Amino acid sequence: MSGAVIREGYLQKSPPKPDSVVKGWQKRWCVLYESHMLKYFSDRSAFNKRDEPKGYVNLNDCQGVDTNVPRDIARKRKNGHLFTIKTPSRVYYFVAESSDERRAWVDDINRLIGVTPKSTENPEILLNPRELVPEPTITSTQPRPPSPPSPPLPAAAAVS
Repeated sequence: MSGAVIREGYLQKSPPKPDSVVKGWQKRWCVLYESHMLKYFSDRSAFNKRDEPKGYVNLNDCQGVDTNVPRDIARKRKNGHLFTIKTPSRVYYFVAESSDERRAWVDDINRLIGVTPKSTENPEILLNPRELVPEPTITSTQPRPPSPPSPPLPAAAAVS
């Protein structure tokens, strides 16, 4: 067993070389586990029967999730809802049924492995926190300008 299931559903998965004409993209039943595993099966019934998966991605080794897929690969897929999972040994290419579904997979993987967006312009481009380097602290060499003078206090009313 691989722990609790976070998300499951059909995704198209590329062969190890996504431009391969010998072995094309395959529709796979994918299951994301809280144990940092993404397993893929031939179909849902294979998963339900507890068959061995066709393969898996160990997300402990994940270097990032990205939706900016190279144009040559994106052109070969019809719907364009692609995302990649990068590991030291391979880049896995997946295609979701819709942009909402792609966002859900990317967000769930992001939360699972603790990655943060590289930018707010495109939050689907993710960076592994192990790759984060603290930004240098910038200190000014110019003196701080003096504070403006405080306004005068109102005069006390005359007592009669």
